[in-house]
Amino acid sequence: LVGQSLGRKDPVGMRNYGFSSVILSILFLIVISIIFYVAPKLLISLYLNVKDPLLTSIIHLAILFLYVAAISQIFDGIRNVITGALRGLNDSKYPMYIGIIVMWAISLPTGSLLAFYFKIGPIGFQIGVALAVLAGALILLQRFHKKTLLGELE
Repeated sequence: LVGQSLGRKDPVGMRNYGFSSVILSILFLIVISIIFYVAPKLLISLYLNVKDPLLTSIIHLAILFLYVAAISQIFDGIRNVITGALRGLNDSKYPMYIGIIVMWAISLPTGSLLAFYFKIGPIGFQIGVALAVLAGALILLQRFHKKTLLGELE
């Protein structure tokens, strides 16, 4: 719909479709995040026997991963939806470059620092990914905002 609005030279439509898609995805992902936060053992039980005492440390780690994922998936959803909106504006290289940069320049170093220097372990890498995805989402939202301002159609 963003691309169709571009074809009609309708900047208001582009912004409305793009940002309303972001809002809808945020609302949906908040519901999923609540499920991740409220019922992690139920989700884990689909794959592992949560009553097995030998799996206690794995289940504890999986719960922590779900808690971090509950937050980071919202940022990732924003990033993916706004990437699609930018593709509708014929802007596909910029989101690709931002994805590469934030994963290599933010996720990997931050995750390594948290995991090894601060001794958080694997959750440190998950937090690094969450921060990178947040940065990518914010950068791409700014890009979409700038490209859809009134009078700035290409």
